[in-house]
Amino acid sequence: PREQETDDLTELANWVAGAGKFAVLTNQAGEPAAIVTEAKAAATAMEASRVVLFAHTKPEAYPDAALVGRMAPLQPGSATFKFKTLDGVPEAEFGTTDILELHDAGVITYVRKFGVLQTSEGFVTDKTYADIQLAKDWLKARMEERISRVLFTHEKIPYDNIGIAQVIDPIRATLQQATGLGIVARGDDGTGLFEVRAPRREDIDPNDRANRILPDVYWDAVLAGAVHTVKVNGIVRV
Repeated sequence: PREQETDDLTELANWVAGAGKFAVLTNQAGEPAAIVTEAKAAATAMEASRVVLFAHTKPEAYPDAALVGRMAPLQPGSATFKFKTLDGVPEAEFGTTDILELHDAGVITYVRKFGVLQTSEGFVTDKTYADIQLAKDWLKARMEERISRVLFTHEKIPYDNIGIAQVIDPIRATLQQATGLGIVARGDDGTGLFEVRAPRREDIDPNDRANRILPDVYWDAVLAGAVHTVKVNGIVRV
C-alpha cells in the first residue's frame, strides 16, 4: 500500500503482525521534513519485526512494491534488505540529517552511494533486521513441513530411540540447508553452528509415552546475520 496516513500504516502493521505476515509500507506524499516526522511517528507506533517502513519523497514511484519485487524471489532470510537497487525508483530527496533520523527510528530510505542507487538499510521498525524475521519464519515452516512428512509417510514411527532419531533428522536437515543458504553461521571448518537435542525414550515421562507425545525436542542455531558496515584502519609509512 502507498500514500497511507500514520493511523492507516499502524493499523496495517498490527494486522500484519497478528497474521504472521511480512510487509513493506511507505508514506504519503509531502515535503521531506514532514515525511521524516510522520515516518518517525509511524515507526514508533509500530515497533514491529514484520514491517519494513520505507520513507521516500516520491511514493508514487512505488518504492515499497519495488523492494518486495526485488526481495520476494530470493530465499527468505538469505539476503539483506540493504544495498538493493530497485528498478524505476529514483533517489529519495532527503538530506544526511534526515536519513540519520530515519535510521534512528528504524526506517529505511533510498540513497545514491558512489553513483549507485540502493536501499539505505535493512531495518524493520523494531530496529532489528528484515532478513532475521524472514529466516525465523522460513525455519519454522520448513521444520513443520519436514517433521509432518516423516510422520505421515511412514506407517508408524516407533516410540523408541531409533524412532525418535527419525523425528530429529528433518530438524537437522533444515538447519543444514539453512547453513548452505547463509542463514545459519558456519564454523571455521564450514559446518553449521547449530545443535539439536531430544530425550532418550527411557528418560521420558511414562505418561507422555502412553499419550504418544515426544516432549523436549530442542534446537539452537547461530544466525549468520550480514555485514552492513566495514571499519578500516590503516597506516601509510614512508
